[in-house]
Amino acid sequence: MMDVLLVNSIDFLRFKNGSEPSIGLLILKNILKEKYDVEVLDFRQLDEFKNLLLMSNHNISIDDVLRTLANYIVQKKAKVIGFYTICHSFVFTVQVAEYVRELSPQTKIVFGGPHATLTAEDCLSSLDFADAVLKGEAELSIMDFMDALMDDGEMSSVSGAVYRQNNEIVTNPCGRLLNNEELSLHTIFDYSPYKSPEGNKIAIIEGGRGCPYKCSFCSTSLFWGTKFRIKPVDTIINEMKKLNELHGFDSFSIGHDHFTSNKRYIIDFCNKLIEDGSNFNWFCSSRVDALDDELIVLLAKSNCKAMYIGLETGSERMQELINKKLDLSKAFDNIKRLHEVGIKLTVSFIYGYPNETEEDFIETLKMIESLLLIGVNLVQLGKYMVLPCTEDTEKIKNKLYFDINDINFTIFSKYLCSEKSIAEIKKHPDIYMQYYTFDSPVTFKYRYFESFMFLLQALLPFYKKTLEWLIVKHGLNVLYKKYEHVLAKTDEAFDKLSATNWEDENVLSLSNEIMCEIFLTEEREINDHAFSQLCKFERILVEHRISKPFAPTVHEFDFNMEKLRKTGERVKEKYYARYTFTSIGDVVVQKCNKGERFNVIVPVN
Repeated sequence: MMDVLLVNSIDFLRFKNGSEPSIGLLILKNILKEKYDVEVLDFRQLDEFKNLLLMSNHNISIDDVLRTLANYIVQKKAKVIGFYTICHSFVFTVQVAEYVRELSPQTKIVFGGPHATLTAEDCLSSLDFADAVLKGEAELSIMDFMDALMDDGEMSSVSGAVYRQNNEIVTNPCGRLLNNEELSLHTIFDYSPYKSPEGNKIAIIEGGRGCPYKCSFCSTSLFWGTKFRIKPVDTIINEMKKLNELHGFDSFSIGHDHFTSNKRYIIDFCNKLIEDGSNFNWFCSSRVDALDDELIVLLAKSNCKAMYIGLETGSERMQELINKKLDLSKAFDNIKRLHEVGIKLTVSFIYGYPNETEEDFIETLKMIESLLLIGVNLVQLGKYMVLPCTEDTEKIKNKLYFDINDINFTIFSKYLCSEKSIAEIKKHPDIYMQYYTFDSPVTFKYRYFESFMFLLQALLPFYKKTLEWLIVKHGLNVLYKKYEHVLAKTDEAFDKLSATNWEDENVLSLSNEIMCEIFLTEEREINDHAFSQLCKFERILVEHRISKPFAPTVHEFDFNMEKLRKTGERVKEKYYARYTFTSIGDVVVQKCNKGERFNVIVPVN
């Protein structure tokens, strides 16, 4: 019989995008293994569950899938089962845990992770099969917690424990947070049971924890605390070297919401990476106002290849209301400079905040347009999500209601939602508020805008110039209103696909089918042969990426496509382009003479 089984969140949608190791669970496993027989279970890593989690068998219900997962867990015969929780998949995790209780009444069932931390007391009052919750960072409390569970012992001294005693729910205060040096003691070098996909040489390194900012919509500081902590520079670089030596990793994603916030620290980190000469690629997140030109140049020089930036809104008014307080003009200048030095960017926005007006949202759209037109790699726009305990949630908590047709398909699909799931969500709104909505004039008027942005992002790598042309001509707001009827079908199609067969090729094929309907309308209305030729040139790129033809194909155009795509210059001539699908999944386009070998490479982007 096993002592402890730590189960990662029961997640269907994220499975389609691969499976990143749960660093937190691996850390807890390393601590507990000194005393207990412990395993980490992530169903996304088990080949026998792949089709099940993808819901590729349409004859099986979601409830049957969840019962199958519960059966597998029970067969492990663990004394204690700890479920890691995140907001979007929480209802599935709860259902699996409940089925485990039915099958194995003697097993202790506990919850941890961000969502359980923020809803701990409500979890125990709503879920009678749950024995306890462990809140917040668990490195310093997990052993005491497990000791108490194993021996049916006293929990009063366990920091962060939430439990029942004499028919009352008791919440112990969380203990102190790990400091910088203590974080260094919990580096993960053994990723088992996680498998590194062949060709994937990117490792996740925890850079630190804590967010000193207090954005009104965000729950990060509520879980990790407001104290900014970061591992010593030498520790992170040594981790990179050891992971490279052990597993061959040569690229590293450094986990910390504000890795660049301490300027002296990040300059030291970059300089030491350069001096070391290991030539590792690395990626991070940053507040954009923590950067300046000197630091941006240094980041690029040290092989920082990609960065995530949460801009959140393009409205100066909303920047103040959500307590983000960014200077948007300076933010844009920094983003432009990051792009110029070759750092790939993901810039994120949210819409539908409490108190957001249509005028605020229009400002966000203008900022998004500006970013797309300077070539920012990825611009995300997501609907505001109600998260427990945040300042914004308190404003609208009494106005929430459940509408299954208004749940964001990127976090939850109604096609994966059974009657039992719906009943569970409606019965316990305090622990499932992330699936609820409220009346917002912005999301009411722009209900499908998130799908519109998702569509654009799926196709921008291919239809770069065509989409730029339309954005300049119309703007995102006009385009959305003009094709809202198409986008309504898009939202539904994406929702259905997310629950069944969410693979890259299927997403791209569906996106292309929808966008071609828009392009055909635009071609007729614009009546510009150059625009039609541009659409054709870029449409063939997508078609080759989808169909993956064995042999190259040559296509004829009426303009010099290299000049048309690079500068917009319209040089009428017969132009031949050869499209080749490569072994690494790219489509290479090369200029050639009719009937002759190609000789001049035309960059696709």
